[in-house]
Amino acid sequence: MIFQRRQDDIIFRIEVRMKRTTFEKLLGIIEDGPIFATKEGKMPQMPARLQLGMTLRRLGHGMHELDDVAIRHGFGKGTVVLYTDRVICALVKHVSKYLFWPKDIERVSLKQDLQDIKDLPFEDCVGIVDGMYIVLQYRPTYQGSQFFNRKKYICI
Repeated sequence: MIFQRRQDDIIFRIEVRMKRTTFEKLLGIIEDGPIFATKEGKMPQMPARLQLGMTLRRLGHGMHELDDVAIRHGFGKGTVVLYTDRVICALVKHVSKYLFWPKDIERVSLKQDLQDIKDLPFEDCVGIVDGMYIVLQYRPTYQGSQFFNRKKYICI
């Protein structure tokens, strides 16, 4: 089964878009959360490992990959959406530990570092995240061609 420890590392990384060690660390953070506990009188949940793996596969290959993830793992699309929702809820509970706004003095330093980069199109920018796109449904009318990424998605 996919996302298991014995799976080939290269295939694993292609599937979930992260190293196995990172996956295991992330799993360790969320797997004991109450959202993965089976409620009394209900069918047992699938392991958090599987739910996380399917979610990362879906998010890492585009949200439009719902059909592919469902077929590949033998689950219905509704189940894949449910697993995605659970994992995101579990992650959100920990977000403040790992993602935060810098303090005033840090912002000044970050802003100065970024101003030293030529051609940065943003004033007052204090950080840049690489590899994260927000996919747009429609191409903007003004300079629309500027919004295509290397994978040919319309995004910012």
